[in-house]
Amino acid sequence: MKIGYVGLGNMGAALARRLQLQYPLFVYDLNDAGVEGMVEKGSTACTSPSDVASQCDVILLCLPTSDHVRAAIFGENGLVAALKSGTLIVDQTTGDPIATRAMAADLGKRGVDLIDAPVSGGAQGAARSDQNDAAISLKNRVNMSPIS
Repeated sequence: MKIGYVGLGNMGAALARRLQLQYPLFVYDLNDAGVEGMVEKGSTACTSPSDVASQCDVILLCLPTSDHVRAAIFGENGLVAALKSGTLIVDQTTGDPIATRAMAADLGKRGVDLIDAPVSGGAQGAARSDQNDAAISLKNRVNMSPIS
């Protein structure tokens, strides 16, 4: 299984670093410095969200707003350009649940699942490993305990 991460700002980078302790990651961010920081720790840089989608079975997003999520998924060079049926997208953005449900419905028609999994507590909460004791398994694909 290959895992991608899109959105390496304060919260996304903290979550991705913790996830990377157990899984190699394919990463993308508009900010090259965020990607470079992850590559220095062993991640593989991708050139666009569609590049992430072409290589991964599970893709996590942590972006500022639901509009950013929609652009990363459906925009130019977005995930949808290369998503495979059976891909799982985990949206960790604290966004608009109505917009997320609409995106999930659009993706579902393509055989892609979108799970809404917003993160609370800001960058500090994202960096902590004690937010939730339970190991979360998403569709038996990936153990999310490093970031739960």
